[in-house]
Amino acid sequence: MPFPLGVREGEFVKIEGWDVNGHDVGHFFTNLSGEDKINALKKATLRAGSTFFVFNSHGYCKTWNNIDPSKFSKLPGSTLYIRVVYPGWEFFPGE
Repeated sequence: MPFPLGVREGEFVKIEGWDVNGHDVGHFFTNLSGEDKINALKKATLRAGSTFFVFNSHGYCKTWNNIDPSKFSKLPGSTLYIRVVYPGWEFFPGE
Protein backbone atom coordinates (compact mmCIF):
# COMPACT_ATOMS: atom_id res chain seq x y z
CA MET A 1 0.00 0.00 0.00
CA PRO A 2 1.48 3.41 -0.91
CA PHE A 3 1.30 6.42 1.37
CA PRO A 4 -1.87 8.51 1.01
CA LEU A 5 -1.32 11.61 -1.09
CA GLY A 6 -0.84 14.82 0.81
CA VAL A 7 -0.02 18.44 0.14
CA ARG A 8 3.07 20.25 1.37
CA GLU A 9 2.10 22.93 3.87
CA GLY A 10 5.28 24.61 5.09
CA GLU A 11 7.18 22.25 7.37
CA PHE A 12 4.44 19.61 7.11
CA VAL A 13 2.65 17.31 4.71
CA LYS A 14 -1.10 17.68 5.20
CA ILE A 15 -3.15 14.55 4.44
CA GLU A 16 -6.90 15.11 4.58
CA GLY A 17 -9.28 12.29 5.47
CA TRP A 18 -6.60 10.03 7.00
CA ASP A 19 -5.21 9.10 10.40
CA VAL A 20 -2.73 6.66 11.92
CA ASN A 21 -4.21 4.24 14.43
CA GLY A 22 -2.42 4.16 17.75
CA HIS A 23 1.04 5.58 18.36
CA ASP A 24 -0.51 8.41 20.41
CA VAL A 25 1.78 10.17 22.85
CA GLY A 26 -0.80 12.66 24.05
CA HIS A 27 -3.93 14.69 23.39
CA PHE A 28 -3.06 18.37 23.40
CA PHE A 29 -4.65 21.83 23.14
CA THR A 30 -8.15 20.54 23.89
CA ASN A 31 -9.12 24.10 24.84
CA LEU A 32 -8.47 25.31 21.28
CA SER A 33 -10.25 24.61 18.00
CA GLY A 34 -9.85 25.12 14.27
CA GLU A 35 -6.75 26.92 13.00
CA ASP A 36 -5.76 27.97 16.54
CA LYS A 37 -5.40 24.30 17.50
CA ILE A 38 -3.53 23.41 14.28
CA ASN A 39 -1.13 26.34 14.69
CA ALA A 40 -0.43 25.44 18.34
CA LEU A 41 0.21 21.80 17.37
CA LYS A 42 2.55 22.84 14.56
CA LYS A 43 4.52 25.08 16.92
CA ALA A 44 4.79 22.32 19.53
CA THR A 45 5.87 19.79 16.91
CA LEU A 46 8.63 22.08 15.62
CA ARG A 47 9.96 22.84 19.10
CA ALA A 48 13.49 21.56 19.67
CA GLY A 49 13.37 18.26 21.54
CA SER A 50 9.75 17.53 20.60
CA THR A 51 8.97 13.83 21.01
CA PHE A 52 6.35 13.73 18.29
CA PHE A 53 6.39 14.49 14.58
CA VAL A 54 2.83 13.64 13.55
CA PHE A 55 -0.50 14.97 14.78
CA ASN A 56 -4.11 14.94 13.66
CA SER A 57 -6.63 17.75 13.59
CA HIS A 58 -8.27 16.36 16.75
CA GLY A 59 -5.12 17.10 18.77
CA TYR A 60 -3.68 13.59 19.06
CA CYS A 61 0.10 13.69 18.70
CA LYS A 62 1.91 10.59 17.50
CA THR A 63 5.33 9.09 17.11
CA TRP A 64 6.70 5.76 15.89
CA ASN A 65 10.00 4.32 14.74
CA ASN A 66 9.12 3.53 11.14
CA ILE A 67 6.51 5.35 9.08
CA ASP A 68 4.67 2.40 7.59
CA PRO A 69 1.98 3.11 4.99
CA SER A 70 -0.04 0.11 6.20
CA LYS A 71 -0.68 1.98 9.48
CA PHE A 72 -2.67 4.72 7.71
CA SER A 73 -6.46 4.46 7.81
CA LYS A 74 -9.18 6.55 6.22
CA LEU A 75 -10.97 8.75 8.73
CA PRO A 76 -13.38 11.27 7.22
CA GLY A 77 -13.26 14.61 9.01
CA SER A 78 -9.69 14.11 10.21
CA THR A 79 -6.53 15.65 8.83
CA LEU A 80 -3.08 14.23 9.49
CA TYR A 81 0.01 16.45 9.60
CA ILE A 82 3.48 14.88 9.25
CA ARG A 83 6.59 16.90 9.89
CA VAL A 84 8.70 16.76 6.72
CA VAL A 85 12.14 17.14 8.30
CA TYR A 86 12.82 15.56 11.68
CA PRO A 87 16.25 15.01 13.25
CA GLY A 88 17.71 12.04 11.39
CA TRP A 89 15.23 11.72 8.52
CA GLU A 90 13.04 13.40 5.91
CA PHE A 91 9.53 12.34 4.90
CA PHE A 92 8.81 12.18 1.17
CA PRO A 93 5.19 11.19 0.55
CA GLY A 94 4.91 8.56 -2.13
CA GLU A 95 8.36 7.10 -1.43
